[in-house]
Amino acid sequence: MKGLFLPIGGAFVLADVSEIQFLSYHQL
Repeated sequence: MKGLFLPIGGAFVLADVSEIQFLSYHQL
């Protein structure tokens, strides 16, 4: 998958896979 729609703050944001890994990494 090139990207996923993530509900952030009630708004849908199209995040790339690398961005998802970046966000999930900083949430830990």
